Amino acid sequence: MGVSRINHIPIESMGLSVRAYNILTNAGFEFIGEVLKQSDKQLLSIRNLGKQTLKEIKEVLFDEERVLEIVNREALPHDADCIASSNLFTVRTYNLLMRRGIKTFSELRQTTDKKLKSIRGLGAGILAEIDIVVPDRVRGCSKRGKS
Repeated sequence: MGVSRINHIPIESMGLSVRAYNILTNAGFEFIGEVLKQSDKQLLSIRNLGKQTLKEIKEVLFDEERVLEIVNREALPHDADCIASSNLFTVRTYNLLMRRGIKTFSELRQTTDKKLKSIRGLGAGILAEIDIVVPDRVRGCSKRGKS
């Protein structure tokens, strides 16, 4: 499971108590990744966030089964979803995909590594980013038959 995928999941998906959710949203947090970047000391400095609320947040964030369930439910884009509206990729990756004419996740899932690597400027780092966001993508040869 890639940390990048977790970073883009909204905090309302965490299943926190109303109190914990309100404290985090009032402090300006929108995504799980923003919370993960904070130390305990930084979180405890947030108004009304005490040790019990911190304990609840940490239990949710470090419960691997729960995080996997959230990731599977929230993070995987649907085929028809437009890549441009997803905000799951860096600007560089987005621009390279648009240059190749790949506009939906369905198109990206059907694009092989070989085709992606043929895009000028798309290297191993960007390919790894794509694989984190779309783990069920075709990697090898296209499975389409000859017509």
